[in-house]
Amino acid sequence: MRSNGKDCLLSRTPSRADRDDVGALIGLRKRLREHVPMLDSEQWAKRRGVATNPSATLAKYREQGRLFSVREGRNYLYPRFQFDPDAAPLDAVADVLKVVPEDASGWPLLSWFEAPSTMLGGRKPSEVLAKDPAAVRAAAADFYSDD
Repeated sequence: MRSNGKDCLLSRTPSRADRDDVGALIGLRKRLREHVPMLDSEQWAKRRGVATNPSATLAKYREQGRLFSVREGRNYLYPRFQFDPDAAPLDAVADVLKVVPEDASGWPLLSWFEAPSTMLGGRKPSEVLAKDPAAVRAAAADFYSDD
């Protein structure tokens, strides 16, 4: 009887490199959580003045590709840089997300937005997004291209 590769991976003892990789990812997520201002649905609703079912509204925006979220347990968190001062989604986010592959989402996508980019003069895409969305879109297209 042949086992599939998934069974083999799950049944083997993780190597030191595996544990180091997981530890690095956990550390990155923790640093992002500590340094990136985020909103949950209730906080967003207060800022935006939404009285009913803010989770559904934000889920609709996610499905429409207007913004992205990260998961923390069962909760979705939304990096604040995606919103204008009145908590409306920035149109620039949707433009950038159009050039990002669907499988690039959540924490890995947030880490891209928070990493300095040579195409943006060493600035983070999250810092440039509202002022120069075309430059951020170009940086995302370059980073996520298959070339």
